[in-house]
Amino acid sequence: MDLVTALQNQQHPARPTDPSVVARGLDDRLWALLTKCWAFEPSERPSIFEVSEELERMWG
Repeated sequence: MDLVTALQNQQHPARPTDPSVVARGLDDRLWALLTKCWAFEPSERPSIFEVSEELERMWG
């Protein structure tokens, strides 16, 4: 499936499962944040301020 078709079908990328990806920081909290940022409806996405705050809490 190509990117345009995936976006039209409101599909997000699959979560990487490779341990090296997790080791670089892709934990459950970051994946949840990314998923929120990919919401199809703009009003459902976090603001850049909210993203910044969440990243600060994660990586402070």
